[in-house]
Amino acid sequence: MMQDANACALHAKRQTLMAKDIHLVLKLRPLVTSANRIDEVCSKEVAQEQSNQDCEDDLNDNDYQEEEESEESDDEDEEED
Repeated sequence: MMQDANACALHAKRQTLMAKDIHLVLKLRPLVTSANRIDEVCSKEVAQEQSNQDCEDDLNDNDYQEEEESEESDDEDEEED
């Protein structure tokens, strides 16, 4: 655990361990097992966040397409009149 806390401190460009380093390790500890290294867990979390962002972008794109289609149908209705 102390090695992980030291890695957190070094990542923050500090040589001194602080309480927040220990808190971060304790927070991430349930995610990290002997089979997983901390960098693997972090990369999975980042990938998951990116996939969530992609899903949100896709939903927003569909809303935009629906608006375009409704505008086109409104234009066609006006031309018929």
